[in-house]
Amino acid sequence: MAFKSVKKSSGDYENIESLFRDLKTDGVESLYSHQADILRSYENDAIKKGDVAIELPTGSGKTLIGLLIGEYRRRKNKERVLYLCPTVQLVNQVVELAKLKYGIKATAFTGRKDEYAAKDKALYRGNETIAVATYSSLFNYNTFFQDANIVILDDAHSAENYIASNWSLKIDREKNKSLFRAIIELLKFDIDLFTYSRLSSEDINPSEKGWVYLYDFERYNSRLNDLTDIIDPLIQGTKLIFSWLLLKDNLKACNFFFSWNEILIRPIVPPSLTNSTFADAKQRLFMSATLGKAGDLERITGIRNIFKIPVPSGWDKQGLGRRYFNFPNLSLEDDEVLDLVSELAKVASRTVALVSSTNDGKSFKNQLETKLDGFTFLTADDIEESKGSFTESENAIVVLANRFDGLDFPGEDSKLLIVKDIPYAANLQEKFIQSRINASVLFYDRNRTRLIQAIGRCTRSPKDYSAVYVIGEGGLSDWLVLPEKHKYLHPELQAEIEFGIADSSVESFIENFKHFKEQDSYWTDANNEIINLRSQKNKENIPGEDELNEAVEHEVDYQYHLWKGNYLLALTSASKVLQKIEGGSELGGYRALWHYFSALAAFHLYNETNEMQYEDLKIKNLERAVNISSSFRQTLKFSGSTSTSEKIDSHFDNNIARLAGYLEEYKIVNTKKIYKEAF
Repeated sequence: MAFKSVKKSSGDYENIESLFRDLKTDGVESLYSHQADILRSYENDAIKKGDVAIELPTGSGKTLIGLLIGEYRRRKNKERVLYLCPTVQLVNQVVELAKLKYGIKATAFTGRKDEYAAKDKALYRGNETIAVATYSSLFNYNTFFQDANIVILDDAHSAENYIASNWSLKIDREKNKSLFRAIIELLKFDIDLFTYSRLSSEDINPSEKGWVYLYDFERYNSRLNDLTDIIDPLIQGTKLIFSWLLLKDNLKACNFFFSWNEILIRPIVPPSLTNSTFADAKQRLFMSATLGKAGDLERITGIRNIFKIPVPSGWDKQGLGRRYFNFPNLSLEDDEVLDLVSELAKVASRTVALVSSTNDGKSFKNQLETKLDGFTFLTADDIEESKGSFTESENAIVVLANRFDGLDFPGEDSKLLIVKDIPYAANLQEKFIQSRINASVLFYDRNRTRLIQAIGRCTRSPKDYSAVYVIGEGGLSDWLVLPEKHKYLHPELQAEIEFGIADSSVESFIENFKHFKEQDSYWTDANNEIINLRSQKNKENIPGEDELNEAVEHEVDYQYHLWKGNYLLALTSASKVLQKIEGGSELGGYRALWHYFSALAAFHLYNETNEMQYEDLKIKNLERAVNISSSFRQTLKFSGSTSTSEKIDSHFDNNIARLAGYLEEYKIVNTKKIYKEAF
């Protein structure tokens, strides 16, 4: 044929299921019943709504559902579809699945936008492919995807940092030395000498490095011009310039957190709808492993109201795949745990290890290398394009730092998952709210999701099975070993955990892992016990979740009003939040935070109008914040202009901070360990 045909792929499909039947799938003969139920619910109830969330448990075919909806809308309505993933690895993984297994046209867009192939850009703009890219490809200062009609956000429950980073100035002590030091020098005029000395020192107690401070809004706002003068010249030529360009004119709408390691300037909720591409899309579709009932998805995404399609019936008791848990630290010392992991890796052949940070990953790798001759050690970078270097190897360990979602190792890829020191906070804001003002209940949904994502890396289908060895103490590990936490988990997971805790006290770790790996009769008996345990379990509601869910739309409104400089409406929204969360001791810390935010809005109103009622309201709310949460006392004592500057021992809060940091650093998490350390 001399000329190219302009014939387009047919969009004449009655529904999404009829499209699926026409696709040339490989190994996917039909939809699971729960997948069909989700698609029907979407078509009947949500296809015309602007913001929709679909809940499907990890490994239950969430990616296929998202791609099918995107492909249907691409063909039926001639819409441009953008499918977002957290990382480049996941972009490549989704495109590979789309092309090789699902028969769906998808194109990866990775790297800088000026490196995108002209042919790929033409295919997307011509509505001939689904564009698959990272979150940062859309949430940046100048995106290529300015004309997307449908935006699908995969792993939306993990998207907070990826979305919020667009409006977050994160200044690292090592990576941004000059800028970090200059800002600390500015802070010394407003903070006590002890805190300044600790921040400026290059050698302090490791237990104190993670302590987080909130720079009180009065001092912070008085220093905005100074901050801008410092940041502007020192940020040029760095990656921080992009978020700074979005923040510099909206600093009044942000909070300032700092620690020995880092400075973070960001709004409490990401104002995602100030991104015109995201705001103008016909539909934003959020694919999530868990939606929760406390409004966490709205806080993560900056969307005040999302229509939710819940997990289909039948998933309330039965989970996906089988995990055999073990908690070696319950019966072994640290050096013995490391020996055990080494022996388990030899039996497993291929092992996936999740660690909390790059430094922890290097340390863990170095410790294992001395015990495992002939093993190949890989990182996330080594499998960015393909997992083949891991899955095609014998005697291999892939160490993934701070990567608790996305990368999958199903089937025979790996039968052993090591989870070490899962962090409970992803940024300084989360850490301050959870550890300083005792408002961790706000993140119960988020922490539970991170945990479920982490332990589900190797169980991606009903027939998958994986051993999960949880090592280390504190952090999100508490959700697995403390009954008061794991009661909020799925009944299947509760049963697996209870069985695992009991089994962690025996000496036959290696023998039992072999029985599990072989799936022999011994394991069959154990599996039946887990199933019996499951029938006795129920998932309990998170305390305060109804109040948090009712408050979230006002929290989001507050941030947008603050961003636009409408401080009266911001104050009104903050008052509505406080009305919704006024009951229940579990929400006390969060009430303190919103009294602080109410005071912030009143502070701006007083500066704008000079009306004393707003100054009085500011002081009243600050006093309430301090009365509810003593941690605000240290934050507010930096400011001498309010009645909250109490006459107290100037070293009291610093000593409390040092003690808490020490307990956290050395994993002193129970009374027995406290007595052992003290006496």
